[in-house]
Amino acid sequence: MGPARVPGSGRPGSRDVAAAPSSAALFRVLWDTVADVLGTVATATIVRRAALRAAPRNALLGELAVSFVDVDYFYTLPHAFNDPADGPPVALFELIGEMRPLLEQLTGQVILRRIDQIPELRERGVASA
Repeated sequence: MGPARVPGSGRPGSRDVAAAPSSAALFRVLWDTVADVLGTVATATIVRRAALRAAPRNALLGELAVSFVDVDYFYTLPHAFNDPADGPPVALFELIGEMRPLLEQLTGQVILRRIDQIPELRERGVASA
């Protein structure tokens, strides 16, 4: 039996973005995209570092946690990420803004191009068009 899941936490890829256009769903798509190329260990490290850097500008990111349980990474998102929002998720802008230079150093434009092609992120204005 795995760890209990609470609102705002999940295993990457466990929910469909179309069913829940929240920041949590967008984060899942972002996580999956990066993990497909770099794996979950590097993705967890990049997300943690980016969240720490962006937390002074957006307190919600201080609530984002990534942990290793058994053989998999889990993340716990701020509860506010589960709420559908009318406008772009500001915390996600901040997180991606801090992830971009780290991803560029590791892969050049490879992952950034992938992120920028994700329709859900482009529609919400989180990714570059």
